[in-house]
Amino acid sequence: MKELAYQFLEGRITRRGFIQTLTALGVSSAGVAGTVRALEAVSPAEAAAARKTARSITGTGGELMVEQMKAAGVKYLFTNPGSFEVGFFDAFLDQPMQLIMGLHEGIVISMADGYHKTSGEPAFVNVHVIAGTAQSAGQLYNSSRDGSALIVTAGLIDNERTDDELMLAPRPGYDQKDVNRQFTKISWETRDPTAIPVMLRRAFKVATTPPGGPVYLALANHALEAKGVNAAIYDRNSFLIPDEIPPRAEDIERVAALLLEARAPVIHVGDEVSRSGAQAEVLKLAEMLQLPVRDANGPFHNFPRKSPHYAGRYSSQGHDLILRIGVGDTGGTNPGAPDATGAKVVWVGLNTANIGNDRPFDLAVIANARLATTALLEAVEAMATRERLAKIRADRPALNPGYREVDRGMIGRSPIHPDELGWALEQELDANAIICSENLTGSNQFLGTGFRDDEKTWLSTAGVGLGWGVGASIGAKLGQP
Repeated sequence: MKELAYQFLEGRITRRGFIQTLTALGVSSAGVAGTVRALEAVSPAEAAAARKTARSITGTGGELMVEQMKAAGVKYLFTNPGSFEVGFFDAFLDQPMQLIMGLHEGIVISMADGYHKTSGEPAFVNVHVIAGTAQSAGQLYNSSRDGSALIVTAGLIDNERTDDELMLAPRPGYDQKDVNRQFTKISWETRDPTAIPVMLRRAFKVATTPPGGPVYLALANHALEAKGVNAAIYDRNSFLIPDEIPPRAEDIERVAALLLEARAPVIHVGDEVSRSGAQAEVLKLAEMLQLPVRDANGPFHNFPRKSPHYAGRYSSQGHDLILRIGVGDTGGTNPGAPDATGAKVVWVGLNTANIGNDRPFDLAVIANARLATTALLEAVEAMATRERLAKIRADRPALNPGYREVDRGMIGRSPIHPDELGWALEQELDANAIICSENLTGSNQFLGTGFRDDEKTWLSTAGVGLGWGVGASIGAKLGQP
């Protein structure tokens, strides 16, 4: 119960989720109401002070690893276990975290990826030494393309102690961390058991700080099995960097003025919109100013596909202002294509690695996508009367919705036409189902995806490495049961 209260105070569980969990635990409705009222009265400073930030632990290297995992808020361990990680798995017995086992490292990584995408939490993985590390690489590539916050750990047989021709060790003269370095933000190795908590905290910090992405940490088997090791364990509020970064007021005022003055503006949305929970704000902005919204077919559908404002995939032609909110990759359907001649370009988000990476901009607003869009809505409403907003909507080009209904001529064919399959899925699946799709070229345009209660949730991978879907659906179910 204490851990659940901390999660609610730190914003890691929603008010609705907190109430549902208390109810499932058997707490009465009066007890639930009283608990919620009491916790909502606690200030952020009081919440931080209530949780002890550090404690000293003495045990094996594996026990220190498990204690730091718990302090970081880990709920699930995604793994295909092996014998050289015995120091870790011995310590994992009888812990509140749950082990989720996959029979191949590709499934393990994709399960963790699906869990992260639906829960927003960093996902924790352990694979088996050099072989498991290598076999995880295909799906780790997908996660690296999507910026998924995965902490991938593995045992390590140290090939620099005695003989360098060791079973399940890196080949002579090579490091294990080099195997998947290009698919991670950073890869490390540690042979020092006292360093395990420090390096785990660093891994969580790097994986979750925008732009997010997988990290990799190999831990020597002798470090995991070392006994009598002492180290400090810190809770997550001491090392996870918050991304609730607000925009500068002067930047928002400038963007609002550009939106009000433009003849034919367009919004491009990217995955930071979903990750920050900005979908409702973007929809309201589009409706307020009669704006078409374009979205790539990436890991998330960041805008409701059945909204009349959804205009299809990225394009800037015919527009005099391009507002990119949370866009990480402008490739879309036409990589390298220039923006419309003479159009002003504004970029909003935290992924500074990609802003202006392949084309210039007039203004970059470095801020959380949800906070920036909320501020933009407020600025527009402050700068324009209702009458002016109505005139702007009336004067702008008519919307050309990107969603289309199925051609009835495609129904009833033998063999079945892909359009009929896509249309049937939309009709038959639960209204708010989560769809984990690696149907890369299929008839996905009939799915009514979005963020509201009666809209399906779309999950995919921009890496388009096949074999992702089955594992991802298991992880997604754990993230949103």
